[in-house]
Amino acid sequence: MTDERRDSKGKRGIVSAPPADGAHPGVLDRHYAEETSETVYGKSLDLIKELIDEGTNLQVRALVSSPREIPDVVLLGVLYRRSLQLLDSIEILLRSGQGYGARIMLRALLEASWGIEWMLKADTERRAKQFYVIDIRERIELNESFVPGTKAFASMKLDVPIEQQRELGIDEEAEAISRANIKKNREHLEEYPDLNLIDGEVSRQKKRVGLLRWFTLFGGPQDYADLARKLGHADEYRLVYRSLNDAVHGSNVQSHVSIETRGVAVIPTIRGLEEFGDVLEFTWIAGFRITQLMIEHYRPGEMRSFLLRFFPRGKARWNPPNVEFHREVNML
Repeated sequence: MTDERRDSKGKRGIVSAPPADGAHPGVLDRHYAEETSETVYGKSLDLIKELIDEGTNLQVRALVSSPREIPDVVLLGVLYRRSLQLLDSIEILLRSGQGYGARIMLRALLEASWGIEWMLKADTERRAKQFYVIDIRERIELNESFVPGTKAFASMKLDVPIEQQRELGIDEEAEAISRANIKKNREHLEEYPDLNLIDGEVSRQKKRVGLLRWFTLFGGPQDYADLARKLGHADEYRLVYRSLNDAVHGSNVQSHVSIETRGVAVIPTIRGLEEFGDVLEFTWIAGFRITQLMIEHYRPGEMRSFLLRFFPRGKARWNPPNVEFHREVNML
């Protein structure tokens, strides 16, 4: 495409001769993306950052006051910590104008929010132990990959032949270490009747399904769609979660490239702001919901001050601008 053709179409386009060095501004304009994100969404991102900051302090206070049993390790040390990591990642990505990457993180954040809500909804101790046992079983299976005679070893050998394993430094010593780890983990599960009971349920379920999630045990939801429905978030799953599949799998051609006329493809910049509004809104919804759930469970006396902080005089501080972006480039 020539400069003249680009100008005649009245669009910012990719010319046939790219710059000698640096990113092509038609494909990646970092300054534009960062500046626009800060100008339009800066105040909203500041509020998400404030929520993250509140969460880091909440995690510490809750850990200090909790019994520090398995449910607390799972909820505070794993699930809530992961949620804060995801919120922090989204805030960083959105400030840089990277909406595509933020969509991937948002999908994971929704999963985390539903997981926390399900664990706190009922039978919290047992559900936390389900999560814990599944993790131990996965560690056992990982170690079995280096122990001859196990199914995991046979599967590993198909993907990584013994010769290649040796080249990677996986030798007889790895087998000895793995056997010791397996023994330690199995003894831990057998030591506690409640963990042993869950372990037996895991073994029964694994005979029927390949990928086993902690919340499916004992008649729980069968997948994330079922989990969302049982929590009353079917609309969130249908309208938001599923729409984020493309960000993970890259399966939607039209979101990456479209053909306007023969020989001319229309390709968005890799830091597009066109979906910022939705990502921002549901990041806030999920993040705020998670924080409320954790306060209610661990520090209920702090709920009023938390709500007053974000709803002073009953008015929500969260009020992102309603702006539409549409920025494309043309390529031959």
